[in-house]
Parts: sequence; C-alpha cells; structure tokens
Amino acid sequence: MSLIERRRLVRFALLTIIAILASRLWFIVYRAIDLDEFEHAHATWCVSRGLVPYADFFEHHTPWLYGLFAPAFPHFATDTDPAAIASLFTDLRLAMWAMTAAIIALVCGLGALWRDRFTGVLAAVLIATASQFLDSMLDFRPDVPGLLCFVLSLALATRAWRSTRPDSAGAWFILSGLAFGAALMFTQKYVFALPGFAAALLAYIAYGTTVRSLPWRTLGAVLFVLGALAPIGFTAWWFLAHHALDAFVRANVDVNVRLNAARFSPVPGLLKNALHTPALYVLGAAGFVAAVREHRARLQDGGLVPILTAASLFAGLVVMGRAYDQYFVMFFPHLAVFGAAWGSDAVQRLAPPVRARGALRAVLVLAPLASLAALITFTDAPGSSQGASMIAAFTLAAVLAALSAWQWLNGRTTRAACVGVAALAALATGNLARTFDPIGPQLVDIAYVTQHTQPTDALLGAAAGPGVFRPHATYYFFNSGPFTSEAEQADLVDALATGRMRPKIVMLDPLPYPLPPGVWAYVRAHYRHVRRTMYERIED
Repeated sequence: MSLIERRRLVRFALLTIIAILASRLWFIVYRAIDLDEFEHAHATWCVSRGLVPYADFFEHHTPWLYGLFAPAFPHFATDTDPAAIASLFTDLRLAMWAMTAAIIALVCGLGALWRDRFTGVLAAVLIATASQFLDSMLDFRPDVPGLLCFVLSLALATRAWRSTRPDSAGAWFILSGLAFGAALMFTQKYVFALPGFAAALLAYIAYGTTVRSLPWRTLGAVLFVLGALAPIGFTAWWFLAHHALDAFVRANVDVNVRLNAARFSPVPGLLKNALHTPALYVLGAAGFVAAVREHRARLQDGGLVPILTAASLFAGLVVMGRAYDQYFVMFFPHLAVFGAAWGSDAVQRLAPPVRARGALRAVLVLAPLASLAALITFTDAPGSSQGASMIAAFTLAAVLAALSAWQWLNGRTTRAACVGVAALAALATGNLARTFDPIGPQLVDIAYVTQHTQPTDALLGAAAGPGVFRPHATYYFFNSGPFTSEAEQADLVDALATGRMRPKIVMLDPLPYPLPPGVWAYVRAHYRHVRRTMYERIED
C-alpha cells in the first residue's frame, strides 16, 4: 500500500470514528439506564450528601468515581424534579462519552508507539467499532475513567522505557505509576494488570539499555511504584481520617474475594463477545501471538509493557472467577493495537488465491443473502423498529464485508480496507440496536417515586432502581442476596414485621439475588402494586 493510499485510508478511518462517536450521542439520551448506573449514581449521590462509602452505605468498588462526580450532584434538583434527574443522567453519560473519545485517542497513540501512526489509527478503528466497548463505555460506571487511566499508564510507561535520559525516564515512570494507581482507585479490577506491570519493570531493570546505568533503571522502576502507591495512600489516609479505613478494606478486599469465590466460566462471555466483535478478537488474538514471538525485539522500545500487561489480564480471566463484560473491555486496547499491526501485515503479505477466485465470488454474492434470510427468520419481532434496524444494520455489514473481500480479490487493497472499516461500523450499529432498551419507562418510574415520596422517605429494594435519589432503608441498597448474611436477612424481615422499618415504597426487581422470601410475603400483605416492580405501602 502506497503512502497516498495509506493517507486515504487514515482519513476514511478517522471520519468513521467521528461518525460513530457522534451517533452515540442519541443513545446517551434515549437508551435505558443500566442496573450498574443506578448503583453508581446512588453511591455518588450519597457521597454528595456527606455520607462515607462503606461505613454509611455499602459498596464494593473503589471510591474515586463517587468523589470525582459528587460535587456536580448538588447542582441538580434530584429531590424534587424528575426532569433534573434525567438531565443529570444525560450529563453523566456525556462525561463518559468524552472519556471514551479520550480512550480512543490514547489507543491511537499507543498503536503509534507500538509501530507507527498508521497502526495507531487502525487500532482506534478496531476499538471504536467494538460492540462491548461501546456498550460499557456509554454508561456511568467506574470502568470508564479506570480504563482511561490504565491506557494512559501503558502509554507513559512505554515512553519511559524508550527514554534515553534518566531524568525523563523517571518523570514518565512516576506519571505512569500515578495513572495506574488512579485506575485502581476507580476499579480494583486493575489489580490483575499488576503482575504484568511488575514483570515489565523487572525486565526494564534487567534488560533495558536505553538508560545504560542499572541504578538509574532501578530508580525508574521504584518511581513507578511510588507513583502507583500515591493515589492508594491518599485514599487510605482519607478513610482513616473519617474512621472508615477498616470498612474500606473489608468492602474492597474481603467482600470481593468472597464474591469471586462463587466462580463461573469466562468461556461463554468470551465467545459471546468474540461473536459480536469478531475483528477485534480474531485479529487481536493473532496479533498477540505474533507480539509474544517477537518479544526479544521489543526489549528496546517498551513493547514488553503492553505484551506483559495483556498476558496478565488474560490470566486474570481464569484467576478472578467472575469475569463480567466490563472485565473484557480492560484488554480491548491491547487487542486493538496487536490486531491493527498484525492485520496490516497480513493484508500486505497474503495474496488473493487466484484459483479460488471464481468460487469465492459466488460465496460472496450468496453470503449476504443467506445472512438476510437468517436474520428475518430468527429475529424476534422483525417488523418492529428495533428488529428492522437490527436486520438492516447486520445485512449492511454482511454486504460491506462481502464487497470488501471482493475488492481484495481484485487487488484493490485500499478500497477493501475502507469498505471493511465501514462494515465494522455497520456491525457495531446492529449490535447496539440488538441490545437497545428505551429509557422512557424508567424515567416514568423515577418520576413516580419523586412525586409520591418525600426526600427523607426511605425506600427498600434489591437495587437502587427508581429510588436512586432517595435514602434506602438498609445498609445494602443493591443486590442484597450475595452480600448479606442469613442473620442480616432475618433481621430485615423482623424489622418489617415489627414496624422498626416502614419503607414508603418497595422495589422488587427481578435480580439473580432477590430480597428474602419473607420480604415478599410482607410486601404482598401490606403494599399495593403501583407500576412495574414498585409497591407502595397501604397506610394503616
């Protein structure tokens, strides 16, 4: 591919990324609020009212998301105005959208460090069109700023490794450590990247030659560690000053260790994500294998940082025991960079099979038709707006993929790549349509709670849900099942039966860990169903 052709592909790729990000603004306003968003919004609201996480209310995520956004909450009249609540969620999601754009830019920079700017742009396209990335990063959740800090840490550590001046290397390393420590304080899942960073730092000390002095290389690694400890130390000091350090450690360590002891296989989630984001997973996996094979050549340019942290995160899939979709997104930047480099090489290296061109052309014509027939047959409610949108987007993706392969068979590499990028964008759009649920019913629920309760009325539920901006009657305001003991559940039932607890509204969400059966029995006797999962107390 010539330089001019590369520039054309880069321009088209950048325009595609811009179009994808712009189109997601609609989803910010109209897509349903995820269960985790309710959780994190309620926790942030509690912090904005002066409550201390873990001591005054339950959480099991590290607290920086709540501290970062709590100052914004008093500017919205969440106690009395449903419209203000909708505006707040929109603004929170806009902040996540801006961070997502920054993550894509950082992945582009990481790809440029890995090889060149062309690789960086291709990496940005791969992650920007990854369905699970778009799904998770549009929500108000700690994984978004956590991933932003983590990718920044990877890029800074790579730059530090490359630096030939000890002072510059030390500065990059301490900044990289600060970013990694911040990622941990947004979500503790990044502890699974720690072995990879440790191995990379040891390799830098032992084998790095950009800084020739061993003591200076050791100092650089020490500065990374000190930088990483600074956010952790500051957070621990804050909780110590608020007499809640024990609660902080218990919630973030003990509870999560106990929770992850109930393991489930990561294979179904891995296969599901690979099915809906095939380019990122297939190219990324091939690229990772190629990167590992050339690891010795990466000793001088910092390439071991992404290689070893990727391996560490992959191992975390097995170790952690409960890998939800958000965990997979943590290594998407690695897959994007490795996949962009390997895919670029493969396109240049692999020539179209001359003898099979005729048969392949027939397959390329029939494949989109077969895809359309399958979608119409197996899609629920294909005549609905959601079903029709999904069928149209997936069919367009199949047509564009076939056209891309056709162009490649005819030796038009640049056109094939451009059409392939468009196919990835269409596939991502189809997946968003597939998982779309409207926010409207949830806003009606929130409005009902706001209009039928006082700001001080305590609510009870298995999740924050529509009572997101009301006090909750229990310390555990979400997913009460996996966290509470049998004694605590029995006390909850007794508190309701004896009148010690009289929540105005109970929200019986259909969660995997619902409220105890005794709560259901009490609610059926003393509450009336008002809408969806909400029950309002019948006044005595």
